[in-house]
Amino acid sequence: MAESVDLPRPLPDGGKGHASSGDIRTARYLGPTDRYAHAVLGDAIEAAALEVRLADGSVETFIFPRNEVFEDITPRIADLDGDGLNEVITIVASQSGGGSLGVFGVVDGALARRANSPDIGVPNRWMNPAGIADLDGDGVSDLIVPDAPRRALCFVRLTEAGIVEIERASLAAPVRGNLTLERHGVQAVAVVPLASGQREIVPISTN
Repeated sequence: MAESVDLPRPLPDGGKGHASSGDIRTARYLGPTDRYAHAVLGDAIEAAALEVRLADGSVETFIFPRNEVFEDITPRIADLDGDGLNEVITIVASQSGGGSLGVFGVVDGALARRANSPDIGVPNRWMNPAGIADLDGDGVSDLIVPDAPRRALCFVRLTEAGIVEIERASLAAPVRGNLTLERHGVQAVAVVPLASGQREIVPISTN
């Protein structure tokens, strides 16, 4: 079947990520395509491209090759490495490896993929970040990612070496993909210290 891509058009059910400071101020997905028919988010249409608008009003676009898509609804914007410049956190899916996290930023004036987590390993398996927060109080944002096969939450960080896991917490119940969080726009969490010394992670809706 021939691939269908409508590059200038936004993802039909897509949202727009916003930031009030930093270089990247908005981000959205473009190029609806049917080349990855997983349909985990309700239909078989995913995005072939990511568009960002910068603080100076200019627009940059990143277009995936045919073997990858953005299997996502709304990009997340945050300064993950504390350098004052924003990154865009996305859900990537490949024909061979399934879901992974992709981190994009402006490098030498162009939108580029700065890092990608290892993919799940098989197609039609989805990955969704549960939130973004400074987990250890060092002023740098971390990502919380469910690891469904291992019943765990992974805490990862963007470094010069890429996306690096810094902590892992086992869960008593299976992880089922966080579709509710994705649909309702939960892109940040609060980390609440408990008297026991443990931490409670509370989703915050950004809608």
